[in-house]
Amino acid sequence: MLLASTHLATAQPRASGDEPLDPSRSDTGVIDDANSPGAFLSPSALAEPEGTFTASLGVATDTSFKDPLVSHLGVSYSPTSSITISGALLVPTADNLHIGTLTAKAQVMRSGRWRGALEGVLLVASDNGEANEAGLVGGVVSYCLDDGCNSYASGDLGLGIVHSSGSGVPLLVSGSVVAQVAPHFKLVGEILTGQAGTGVSGSGSELFAFYGARITQKNVGVNIGFYKPIGTFREDGPGILFATVTGRVMP
Repeated sequence: MLLASTHLATAQPRASGDEPLDPSRSDTGVIDDANSPGAFLSPSALAEPEGTFTASLGVATDTSFKDPLVSHLGVSYSPTSSITISGALLVPTADNLHIGTLTAKAQVMRSGRWRGALEGVLLVASDNGEANEAGLVGGVVSYCLDDGCNSYASGDLGLGIVHSSGSGVPLLVSGSVVAQVAPHFKLVGEILTGQAGTGVSGSGSELFAFYGARITQKNVGVNIGFYKPIGTFREDGPGILFATVTGRVMP
Protein backbone atom coordinates (compact mmCIF):
# COMPACT_ATOMS: atom_id res chain seq x y z
CA MET A 1 0.00 0.00 0.00
CA LEU A 2 3.50 4.49 -0.65
CA LEU A 3 13.23 12.74 -1.04
CA ALA A 4 12.49 15.31 -2.48
CA SER A 5 14.93 17.00 -4.85
CA THR A 6 17.75 16.95 -2.28
CA HIS A 7 18.07 13.19 -2.63
CA LEU A 8 17.89 13.32 -6.39
CA ALA A 9 20.61 15.89 -6.51
CA THR A 10 22.91 13.90 -4.22
CA ALA A 11 22.27 10.45 -5.71
CA GLN A 12 25.48 8.73 -6.77
CA PRO A 13 25.93 6.67 -9.94
CA ARG A 14 24.93 3.03 -9.59
CA ALA A 15 27.83 0.71 -9.09
CA SER A 16 27.97 -2.56 -10.95
CA GLY A 17 27.78 -5.83 -9.03
CA ASP A 18 27.00 -6.02 -5.34
CA GLU A 19 26.36 -2.77 -3.53
CA PRO A 20 25.78 -2.35 0.22
CA LEU A 21 22.53 -0.99 1.58
CA ASP A 22 22.81 2.79 1.72
CA PRO A 23 20.44 4.32 4.30
CA SER A 24 20.59 7.71 2.56
CA ARG A 25 19.62 6.55 -0.94
CA SER A 26 16.46 5.29 -2.60
CA ASP A 27 15.75 4.35 -6.19
CA THR A 28 14.66 7.31 -8.29
CA GLY A 29 11.72 5.26 -9.56
CA VAL A 30 10.43 5.10 -5.98
CA ILE A 31 11.04 8.79 -5.31
CA ASP A 32 9.13 9.78 -8.46
CA ASP A 33 6.12 7.51 -7.83
CA ALA A 34 3.86 7.98 -4.81
CA ASN A 35 2.29 4.57 -5.53
CA SER A 36 5.62 2.80 -5.06
CA PRO A 37 6.75 0.41 -3.95
CA GLY A 38 4.39 -2.30 -5.12
CA ALA A 39 1.81 -3.27 -7.73
CA PHE A 40 -1.92 -3.26 -6.93
CA LEU A 41 -2.02 -5.82 -4.10
CA SER A 42 1.36 -7.49 -4.40
CA PRO A 43 4.35 -5.96 -2.64
CA SER A 44 7.73 -5.26 -4.16
CA ALA A 45 11.18 -5.30 -2.55
CA LEU A 46 11.68 -1.58 -3.21
CA ALA A 47 11.96 0.74 -0.22
CA GLU A 48 10.65 4.22 0.51
CA PRO A 49 12.99 7.04 1.64
CA GLU A 50 13.44 7.46 5.39
CA GLY A 51 10.71 9.53 7.01
CA THR A 52 8.13 8.97 4.25
CA PHE A 53 4.44 8.94 5.19
CA THR A 54 1.63 7.85 2.85
CA ALA A 55 -2.16 7.68 3.05
CA SER A 56 -4.39 5.99 0.47
CA LEU A 57 -8.10 5.73 -0.21
CA GLY A 58 -9.62 3.22 -2.60
CA VAL A 59 -12.88 1.73 -3.80
CA ALA A 60 -13.87 -1.33 -5.84
CA THR A 61 -17.16 -1.71 -7.70
CA ASP A 62 -18.72 -3.62 -10.55
CA THR A 63 -18.94 -1.90 -13.91
CA SER A 64 -22.58 -0.95 -13.36
CA PHE A 65 -21.26 1.65 -10.86
CA LYS A 66 -24.41 1.17 -8.76
CA ASP A 67 -22.79 0.41 -5.43
CA PRO A 68 -19.21 0.17 -4.17
CA LEU A 69 -18.22 -3.37 -3.16
CA VAL A 70 -15.17 -2.59 -1.03
CA SER A 71 -13.75 0.56 0.50
CA HIS A 72 -10.07 0.75 1.42
CA LEU A 73 -8.11 3.03 3.72
CA GLY A 74 -4.37 2.62 4.23
CA VAL A 75 -1.43 4.42 5.85
CA SER A 76 2.31 3.74 5.96
CA TYR A 77 5.45 5.17 7.53
CA SER A 78 9.13 4.45 6.84
CA PRO A 79 11.27 5.00 9.95
CA THR A 80 14.37 4.12 7.92
CA SER A 81 15.13 3.80 4.21
CA SER A 82 14.86 0.01 4.45
CA ILE A 83 11.86 -0.49 6.79
CA THR A 84 8.19 0.37 6.18
CA ILE A 85 5.30 -0.13 8.62
CA SER A 86 1.79 0.00 7.14
CA GLY A 87 -1.81 -0.57 8.12
CA ALA A 88 -4.99 -0.98 6.08
CA LEU A 89 -8.72 -1.38 6.61
CA LEU A 90 -10.98 -3.08 4.06
CA VAL A 91 -14.72 -2.60 4.48
CA PRO A 92 -16.96 -4.65 2.13
CA THR A 93 -20.33 -2.94 1.91
CA ALA A 94 -22.41 -6.04 1.14
CA ASP A 95 -22.13 -7.57 4.62
CA ASN A 96 -20.73 -6.98 8.10
CA LEU A 97 -17.22 -8.21 7.30
CA HIS A 98 -14.32 -5.90 8.18
CA ILE A 99 -10.67 -6.74 7.53
CA GLY A 100 -7.68 -4.99 9.06
CA THR A 101 -3.99 -5.60 8.35
CA LEU A 102 -0.73 -4.49 9.94
CA THR A 103 2.39 -5.04 7.84
CA ALA A 104 6.13 -4.65 8.40
CA LYS A 105 8.55 -4.88 5.46
CA ALA A 106 12.35 -4.72 5.58
CA GLN A 107 14.59 -4.49 2.53
CA VAL A 108 17.48 -6.86 3.22
CA MET A 109 19.20 -7.16 -0.16
CA ARG A 110 20.35 -4.70 -2.80
CA SER A 111 22.63 -6.09 -5.49
CA GLY A 112 22.87 -4.44 -8.89
CA ARG A 113 19.29 -4.33 -10.17
CA TRP A 114 18.08 -6.95 -7.68
CA ARG A 115 16.19 -6.07 -4.51
CA GLY A 116 15.07 -8.42 -1.74
CA ALA A 117 12.79 -7.90 1.27
CA LEU A 118 11.20 -9.80 4.14
CA GLU A 119 7.63 -9.11 5.16
CA GLY A 120 5.30 -9.95 8.04
CA VAL A 121 1.53 -9.39 8.04
CA LEU A 122 -1.01 -9.58 10.86
CA LEU A 123 -4.60 -9.85 9.61
CA VAL A 124 -7.77 -9.56 11.68
CA ALA A 125 -11.21 -10.18 10.16
CA SER A 126 -14.44 -9.37 11.99
CA ASP A 127 -17.67 -10.92 10.73
CA ASN A 128 -20.82 -9.97 12.69
CA GLY A 129 -18.71 -9.38 15.78
CA GLU A 130 -16.72 -12.64 15.52
CA ALA A 131 -13.00 -12.03 15.06
CA ASN A 132 -10.51 -14.29 13.27
CA GLU A 133 -6.76 -13.69 13.18
CA ALA A 134 -4.02 -14.82 10.83
CA GLY A 135 -0.30 -14.21 10.52
CA LEU A 136 1.70 -14.25 7.31
CA VAL A 137 5.46 -14.17 6.81
CA GLY A 138 7.26 -14.21 3.50
CA GLY A 139 9.76 -12.77 1.13
CA VAL A 140 9.68 -10.75 -2.07
CA VAL A 141 12.29 -10.34 -4.79
CA SER A 142 12.23 -7.52 -7.37
CA TYR A 143 14.31 -6.91 -10.48
CA CYS A 144 14.66 -3.36 -11.80
CA LEU A 145 14.12 -3.21 -15.56
CA ASP A 146 16.01 0.09 -15.84
CA ASP A 147 18.75 1.83 -13.87
CA GLY A 148 16.35 4.04 -11.91
CA CYS A 149 13.90 1.19 -11.18
CA ASN A 150 11.03 3.08 -12.83
CA SER A 151 9.97 -0.32 -14.21
CA TYR A 152 10.35 -3.56 -12.28
CA ALA A 153 9.15 -7.15 -11.94
CA SER A 154 8.45 -8.78 -8.57
CA GLY A 155 7.64 -12.19 -7.12
CA ASP A 156 6.25 -12.78 -3.63
CA LEU A 157 5.79 -15.91 -1.51
CA GLY A 158 4.03 -15.87 1.85
CA LEU A 159 3.31 -18.59 4.42
CA GLY A 160 1.07 -18.22 7.42
CA ILE A 161 -0.89 -19.72 10.29
CA VAL A 162 -4.63 -19.24 10.68
CA HIS A 163 -5.20 -18.79 14.41
CA SER A 164 -8.99 -19.12 14.56
CA SER A 165 -9.94 -21.37 11.65
CA GLY A 166 -7.67 -24.40 11.75
CA SER A 167 -4.14 -25.75 11.80
CA GLY A 168 -3.28 -25.53 8.11
CA VAL A 169 -0.60 -23.35 6.54
CA PRO A 170 -2.04 -20.87 4.02
CA LEU A 171 0.09 -20.11 0.98
CA LEU A 172 0.02 -16.85 -0.97
CA VAL A 173 1.94 -16.46 -4.24
CA SER A 174 1.99 -13.44 -6.54
CA GLY A 175 3.89 -12.03 -9.48
CA SER A 176 3.72 -8.52 -10.92
CA VAL A 177 5.20 -6.19 -13.51
CA VAL A 178 5.17 -2.38 -13.35
CA ALA A 179 6.25 -0.82 -16.66
CA GLN A 180 6.78 2.88 -17.29
CA VAL A 181 5.61 3.66 -20.83
CA ALA A 182 5.65 7.48 -20.65
CA PRO A 183 6.59 10.16 -18.12
CA HIS A 184 4.19 9.93 -15.16
CA PHE A 185 2.37 6.93 -16.69
CA LYS A 186 2.82 3.21 -16.06
CA LEU A 187 1.07 -0.03 -16.93
CA VAL A 188 0.63 -2.62 -14.17
CA GLY A 189 -0.10 -6.34 -14.39
CA GLU A 190 -0.39 -8.79 -11.52
CA ILE A 191 -1.30 -12.43 -10.91
CA LEU A 192 -2.15 -13.67 -7.42
CA THR A 193 -3.25 -16.97 -5.94
CA GLY A 194 -3.83 -18.31 -2.45
CA GLN A 195 -4.05 -21.86 -1.15
CA ALA A 196 -5.44 -22.72 2.28
CA GLY A 197 -3.77 -25.69 3.94
CA THR A 198 -5.42 -28.87 5.19
CA GLY A 199 -7.74 -28.26 8.10
CA VAL A 200 -8.50 -24.66 7.20
CA SER A 201 -12.13 -23.93 6.45
CA GLY A 202 -12.68 -22.86 2.87
CA SER A 203 -9.60 -24.70 1.57
CA GLY A 204 -9.03 -24.18 -2.11
CA SER A 205 -7.28 -21.90 -4.54
CA GLU A 206 -8.07 -19.61 -7.43
CA LEU A 207 -5.91 -17.56 -9.74
CA PHE A 208 -6.72 -13.84 -10.02
CA ALA A 209 -5.49 -11.29 -12.53
CA PHE A 210 -5.14 -7.56 -11.88
CA TYR A 211 -4.39 -5.18 -14.73
CA GLY A 212 -4.56 -1.45 -15.25
CA ALA A 213 -2.71 1.86 -15.34
CA ARG A 214 -0.91 4.12 -12.91
CA ILE A 215 -0.50 7.90 -12.93
CA THR A 216 2.66 8.84 -11.05
CA GLN A 217 3.81 11.96 -9.23
CA LYS A 218 6.15 12.38 -6.26
CA ASN A 219 3.39 13.37 -3.84
CA VAL A 220 0.18 12.03 -5.43
CA GLY A 221 -0.46 8.79 -7.30
CA VAL A 222 -3.52 7.15 -8.88
CA ASN A 223 -4.17 3.50 -9.72
CA ILE A 224 -7.06 2.49 -11.98
CA GLY A 225 -7.65 -1.10 -13.09
CA PHE A 226 -9.69 -4.29 -13.06
CA TYR A 227 -9.45 -7.69 -11.38
CA LYS A 228 -11.14 -11.02 -12.03
CA PRO A 229 -10.53 -14.78 -11.78
CA ILE A 230 -8.33 -16.12 -14.58
CA GLY A 231 -10.88 -18.86 -15.30
CA THR A 232 -13.48 -16.26 -16.32
CA PHE A 233 -11.10 -13.90 -18.10
CA ARG A 234 -13.03 -14.07 -21.39
CA GLU A 235 -16.41 -13.86 -19.71
CA ASP A 236 -18.52 -11.24 -17.96
CA GLY A 237 -16.73 -8.13 -19.15
CA PRO A 238 -13.45 -6.72 -17.89
CA GLY A 239 -14.01 -7.59 -14.21
CA ILE A 240 -14.34 -5.59 -11.00
CA LEU A 241 -13.23 -1.97 -11.36
CA PHE A 242 -10.99 -0.53 -8.64
CA ALA A 243 -9.29 2.80 -8.12
CA THR A 244 -6.96 4.14 -5.43
CA VAL A 245 -5.54 7.57 -4.69
CA THR A 246 -2.35 7.86 -2.64
CA GLY A 247 -0.88 10.96 -1.06
CA ARG A 248 2.73 10.99 0.12
CA VAL A 249 4.84 13.31 2.28
CA MET A 250 8.62 13.04 2.16
CA PRO A 251 11.14 14.99 4.28
